[in-house]
Amino acid sequence: MTISEQLERAREVRGWTVTEASERTGVSIGDIVLIETGVPGVPIELLQQLSDGLQMTFYIGDTAI
Repeated sequence: MTISEQLERAREVRGWTVTEASERTGVSIGDIVLIETGVPGVPIELLQQLSDGLQMTFYIGDTAI
C-alpha cells in the first residue's frame, strides 16, 4: 500500500475530512491533498507530523516511518 493510500485510509477510517485532518495534524490541506494524490518526494518530517497527529505508523515497503 502506498503512502497516499495509507493516509487516505487512515483519514477515512477516522471519519475525518481533509480539513479535519489538517486541523488535527497541523499539516496544510494542500500538503495532505498532494500526498493523497501520490505526489512523490514527501519529506520524512511531514510524514512524522502526520503520523503523530493520526497516531499511526506509515510503511514504505517493510520499513516503518
